[in-house]
Amino acid sequence: MITVQEILNTIAIPNEGLVLKKKDVFYWGKSSGGDIVYGIESKNKNLMSMTQTTRYLKICLNTTFNVSFDDLSEQKNLSLIILKQEGIKFLDIFIRLTDTIDSELSDQELLTYFLNLKDLFSNDSKKSIKELQGLYGELYAMVYLKEKEQINIAQFYQSEDKRKFDFSIDDNKKIEVKTTTLPARIHHFKLDQLNVLRYDILVVSIMLQKDDGGLSLNALINRAKDLFSNNLKLLIHIENMVKNIDADVLETLKYNKSFIDENIKFVKAINIPRIQEKTMDGVFNVEFDSDLSNCEQFSDSEICEWIKLQDVR
Repeated sequence: MITVQEILNTIAIPNEGLVLKKKDVFYWGKSSGGDIVYGIESKNKNLMSMTQTTRYLKICLNTTFNVSFDDLSEQKNLSLIILKQEGIKFLDIFIRLTDTIDSELSDQELLTYFLNLKDLFSNDSKKSIKELQGLYGELYAMVYLKEKEQINIAQFYQSEDKRKFDFSIDDNKKIEVKTTTLPARIHHFKLDQLNVLRYDILVVSIMLQKDDGGLSLNALINRAKDLFSNNLKLLIHIENMVKNIDADVLETLKYNKSFIDENIKFVKAINIPRIQEKTMDGVFNVEFDSDLSNCEQFSDSEICEWIKLQDVR
């Protein structure tokens, strides 16, 4: 199957308007300014035409364009995301993410995708090794449960920063992933992360052992992308986390996979030593360390039952 890059390579920059070619239900092409164009035919003909521009991107909703298809020109109402020349350095990410979308988008969904891309491309922060270790644990939990039990918790991933929990199955059921490189199973918690009066919480405790021959974060990311290729929110979050990280850092951050599999543990929050949920008025931001070494753990069958396997395959 021809790739997006191969399609773009066959398109010359037009003197005016757009030159587009169709791949599945989407259009790819180039503008007279040398920008890369991606989009759809507008689904809502009553939608007011709208344009929004950022440093690297531009979106046009239900806008009329002069378009050339196979040397034939016509006017079409399209909704497009345009990667401007200033953003060509992001072309690989742009193609990689858009190429995972396998069903038609509405105009509103295209706008939401544009806003996600805008945030991604404008993010100049560089994640710490501790944050990358946290990403490693979250991805490992997703891949482990998908490959071992065919449970897909990736769809419940809380990809926004500063959420209380890593996964939110519903208003009540939450999953929190904790990692440690210590020889003991000690993790750091915020008070609400073990608030069993309000939530039914499952903690995934992952012990990590550094190993030059282990599974790298880079390899784990690629595996997660393969398994959850239709989860655009997850893929954008991964790109956001590693966008400003050197490739060799992702490759050298390695942990022994056999050690992880032998030491991964699923524990109900109610069985974890913790500070009592009710605190004095005016007390907040309470955090503490807890040792999970002697906590009773869930069996695989109990995990499936708790998560309701039939709903998350």
